[in-house]
Amino acid sequence: MSLKRTSNQQSIGDAIKNMFQQYGLEQKLDQVKITSSWELIMGKTIAKYTTGIYFKEGTLIIKLSSAALRQELSYAKTKLIGKINAQMGKDVICDIVFQ
Repeated sequence: MSLKRTSNQQSIGDAIKNMFQQYGLEQKLDQVKITSSWELIMGKTIAKYTTGIYFKEGTLIIKLSSAALRQELSYAKTKLIGKINAQMGKDVICDIVFQ
């Protein structure tokens, strides 16, 4: 007896993705990915001065211990948004606030 795949069946990956979307967990997962790969995305020097990473409605809030670095990164905000979204493979953040 052969089993036929019906139209309501989906891959495990798709099922997990749909579940994450239904329960609002996809954004949380993206946030964890950004936080855990912050040093890879930004480099060791910037990661060393980063004291906190937070998210609020599409905005990435970065707390830095260096005022000079905070100022320098604010000039490159658009480029950084593109870099982070490219690393994630989708548009996850739309703005960055440096504190």
